[in-house]
Amino acid sequence: NTITNPFGGAPANTSNFYGIYFFTVGSLPGFENVVSNNKIYNLTGSGSVYGIFNTGSTYVWYHHNTISLDGNPAESTASQVTRRFLQNTIGEGLQFKNNIITISRGGISDKMAFYLTTNAFESDQNDIYISSTTGKNYVGYWNVFYSSLVNWRNATGLEAHSISSNPVYKDLVNGNLEPQNA
Repeated sequence: NTITNPFGGAPANTSNFYGIYFFTVGSLPGFENVVSNNKIYNLTGSGSVYGIFNTGSTYVWYHHNTISLDGNPAESTASQVTRRFLQNTIGEGLQFKNNIITISRGGISDKMAFYLTTNAFESDQNDIYISSTTGKNYVGYWNVFYSSLVNWRNATGLEAHSISSNPVYKDLVNGNLEPQNA
């Protein structure tokens, strides 16, 4: 799936954007919901941005997704938050693996790859790259904000094999998010 340009000709729209949203979806082991091979980019609008929002759901596996939380000039002064993965309840059987996360969105808001109220899930082998030059940039939030992958890893026990490297997309403007950086 490709999710792009959610607000089309209304780049100043202040509505929130949720790329993939799971709310109280209950699954069982062996019957996991698999969310894979999605790309989300060119996020127009001035509202809060959530690449993946998961609350109260169990056994959801997020694998091999590429999400570029980028922005446009119309939102350069936006004060709403930008978050790649939000998990705000304990959800059994959750996995977040082999994803590429880039955040270059403008605006004065806080930007982070993860916002967690629990770290009771598996998350590893991701590329988490934040290059926004405005606002406050964090790898994640779990009781406090963490600005580096090393600090995040030490505090949460997550991302043991993850990296923070610019994937250098082949052609982000035209939707080719194939990484060129080995």
